[in-house]
Amino acid sequence: MNAKHHKNRFAKRAGMATAGALLLAGGIVAGSAAASQPSHSNHAPNTYTAATVRNLADIQEIGQLKARYFQDIDTKQWADLQSLFTPDAHINTGQAFNSPAELVKATKALIADAPTAHQGFLPNISVKGDKGTGTWAMEDYVNLKAGGGFHGYGQYHDTYKRINGRWYISGSVLERYRMDTLPDKGPYKAK
Repeated sequence: MNAKHHKNRFAKRAGMATAGALLLAGGIVAGSAAASQPSHSNHAPNTYTAATVRNLADIQEIGQLKARYFQDIDTKQWADLQSLFTPDAHINTGQAFNSPAELVKATKALIADAPTAHQGFLPNISVKGDKGTGTWAMEDYVNLKAGGGFHGYGQYHDTYKRINGRWYISGSVLERYRMDTLPDKGPYKAK
């Protein structure tokens, strides 16, 4: 390796270390020109406040909560699915449920161990204090234990509540835009 190449690599690493330090300290790093601009007394630098960081963490935690919802249905983790909701949650998936226990009982009876695939994406999550709202685009593929099934599309409209530092789903309404029926090939049989 020649001396010029070694010097360039060192300069890049030093620049990356400086950028990292500025980010950690709350400074602006948008290329070397922006980082070297003089500060003006009437222009506050873009910094992340503790409230901004907490808000982003809350949004991430809610996203993980909803991911567990989809995963628990597909992996048939019924007790965990029920634990994602507040005890008084109102849920409507085309059928209204007044508790998570009612939702789990009906879902388990409908699909049992039949294969399903649920996806939630493009979340739009807002948080204010210990409450939040979220809208999720969704797609599901559901085989029914009696045979047949459907492939559906729509949106979830959720409300969330933080209790003792943990987020829960306090309400959920599934708005379906389309449902295509699957051909009935008889009851699902595990291989």
